[in-house]
Amino acid sequence: MSSGEYGTPQSLGFWITNEDDENDLLVDLLNAQLPDGVSFYELSFGQIAPGESEYFEIRWNARETDWTGEMVIPTNDLENPQFVIKLAGTVTAITNPPALSNVARSSSATYNPCVSGTVSGNFAGGYAKIEFDHNNDGEADGYANVWISGKLFFYDPTHDPTFPISSSTAQNVSLKYRLVHCDYLGEPLSTGSWSTISYTLSGTGTTGTFSVTSLTTKGTTVSGVANGSGERYVEIMIDDAMSSRIRVPVGSDNKFSADLPLEYGTSYAIKARVISYSASEKMNLAGPWYTPTLNYMPVVPSVSSLSIKTTNGSNITKDGILKGQLDNATGDA
Repeated sequence: MSSGEYGTPQSLGFWITNEDDENDLLVDLLNAQLPDGVSFYELSFGQIAPGESEYFEIRWNARETDWTGEMVIPTNDLENPQFVIKLAGTVTAITNPPALSNVARSSSATYNPCVSGTVSGNFAGGYAKIEFDHNNDGEADGYANVWISGKLFFYDPTHDPTFPISSSTAQNVSLKYRLVHCDYLGEPLSTGSWSTISYTLSGTGTTGTFSVTSLTTKGTTVSGVANGSGERYVEIMIDDAMSSRIRVPVGSDNKFSADLPLEYGTSYAIKARVISYSASEKMNLAGPWYTPTLNYMPVVPSVSSLSIKTTNGSNITKDGILKGQLDNATGDA
């Protein structure tokens, strides 16, 4: 479907007069019978006093072809229980339809994954939505909306925990994007084809120097300490798998903890880094990876000692309470 295939939204205004001298006339456009396949909006419910008139306006989206139909409006008038309005829709091409331009990675720093651009043209009473596909599966993983022609937009893909964030190691990134022209209710009028922007992420920003200073493992729980200030997260990755990335908040005491999806008896490579938002760069920045453990294997908790808590010296107890020690346990074990 190409941009501009649908026409501009269309409307019809009309007056309804209550000719009754005593009773209010109820006009229910919200429950009107509408032509099939046409999206209407700005429908309302009207209550018209005796002898008074009220103006109504209905709007609908243009379809791919011309059409005719009826709108049947229910009322509380026993003699005329419904109004029938003849409608016709035509396809009028959108002149100068919205178009993307200047889509590029921000040039402010090599570590900035944000993408910017502009959308110009006739929005036909709606807006432009720029969709982004992070993993080349044809599905939108995020978007930016533009309501004013020519306005610059910014998009930060790092809201997606699977999207690469700049580090000391250079990474080649590909990001797909397309333009969707929507009416003001968010219904697509036209959808463009996917395009691709490729760039390299490398280096860290000022707040990207925040780092994890310690990391300990016990059972399936990983905990540690992260330096820095303000709101920030620790991102933990298992076996260098992007899909395994987990983000947990850092507390006011600079500590964090996470229960990981690990299996006992299996070795894992675990590393962590700090993710913090930079107000100056208007983006998330990542600190260096902390890799204290290359091969960590969760150990099943075990009882290392067990004895009677109270005894009269002959291993005889009245309360039956035992005491002991449980090794490698976490949480409520």
